[in-house]
Amino acid sequence: MPVNTDQQQATHLTDDDREFLHAVQDDVIRTHAHLRDDPALQDRLAMAYWEAKRKGLTQEALLAAFMLLEIDAPGFHRHPMIAGWLGEPGASIDERFADLLDVLRSKLGHASEEG
Repeated sequence: MPVNTDQQQATHLTDDDREFLHAVQDDVIRTHAHLRDDPALQDRLAMAYWEAKRKGLTQEALLAAFMLLEIDAPGFHRHPMIAGWLGEPGASIDERFADLLDVLRSKLGHASEEG
């Protein structure tokens, strides 16, 4: 199956896709004001969106979380441990990614309690 280029993917965006991307971009700018003037932000979010969709994520909250995490930690999903976990059989990608987010939140919570 051929892989679409970023430009080809951009032409396949529905109005709902565009609206969703703009909402996530607004969230990113709200939490990362320094990215407001980043000319590549929209493209980075679109690439993260397509990667999340390609992996099979379907829930909007999880798609947004994937995109936000990609902004903070580019390529996080390629880390062997994470890629392995997300690719494990027995649960949907949505379930696996939600579990990953729970673990990350727990780890971050413990880290902030210690510091």
